[in-house]
Amino acid sequence: MSITILKGNLVSAPALGRLETMEGGYLVAEDGVITGVFPTLPEQYAGAAVEDCGDALILQSLADLHLHAPQYPLMGTGMDLPLLEWLET
Repeated sequence: MSITILKGNLVSAPALGRLETMEGGYLVAEDGVITGVFPTLPEQYAGAAVEDCGDALILQSLADLHLHAPQYPLMGTGMDLPLLEWLET
């Protein structure tokens, strides 16, 4: 089993319309799957390698952070809608 542990400022979206942040938190992934985010590293991971990302933001979710040129005039609109609803309207 491979374990990846990142330390930094975590941003996650645990539910639609809800964001959470955690400064100096830990994101733990086992075999490429995120198993949790923690304010302090759990004892079971003591001794595991930790990649300290400093003040960098770590996004826990799959987030579409790009924009296509035809979308530029609409930038910032419909941010309250799931992607499929926005595309349909």
